[in-house]
Amino acid sequence: IAIEKEFVKGVKLIDVDTTIADYMSNVILPELTENGAKLKVPLVYGNAERWANARKDGYLRDQRGKIQIPLLMFKRNSIERNETLQHFNEVLTMPAYQVYSKSNRYERFSLQNGVKPVQELYSIGIPSYVTLTYEVMIWTSFTEHMNKIVEAFQWATDRYWGKEDGYKFKVKIDSFDNQQEVGAGSERIIRTTFTMNVNAYLLPEKFNELPIVKKENSKKRVVFG
Repeated sequence: IAIEKEFVKGVKLIDVDTTIADYMSNVILPELTENGAKLKVPLVYGNAERWANARKDGYLRDQRGKIQIPLLMFKRNSIERNETLQHFNEVLTMPAYQVYSKSNRYERFSLQNGVKPVQELYSIGIPSYVTLTYEVMIWTSFTEHMNKIVEAFQWATDRYWGKEDGYKFKVKIDSFDNQQEVGAGSERIIRTTFTMNVNAYLLPEKFNELPIVKKENSKKRVVFG
């Protein structure tokens, strides 16, 4: 198989979090229209303090005390081994190769001198396959806005989220819980919560001080005599 960029430096939990966040922000979340202006839905990671405040009040306030709306907040709840895909054996590896890199150039004139293109060969340890659970909360002022967001997430379920040249993880969303809250004064807030199950893989850069990914180059020239 051809080498994927993430395997060279390993795959960490923060890589999964970032991939999911980027996909939600740049691909799924639609632009909303309010008073004739386009509105982008902000996305934040729910640390312990933010999540506790949102659970207590039913919404989230900024540093000036103003209710943040619209807003999407998410956090990672759990990590569970995916038993159906486990092949843990430190002896097993996956072969991979990189045909071209900036430090390994091959030109057509090299063929005249009997020089073959050099391939970067990699031996990669088998990743640990896991299922990550994320909880998501979304707030909007209008039901029409919430409907548009929920429809986008429903369309994106059971797909691989990520970039073409980077990480990709399969995400499943089963159901959405819709509620109406009352904020400061008579302000109405529409809130939706749901859980995402993400099938992912983890691969450390090193284990027991030894690299998980080992690299070598194929032979560039063979000389007889």
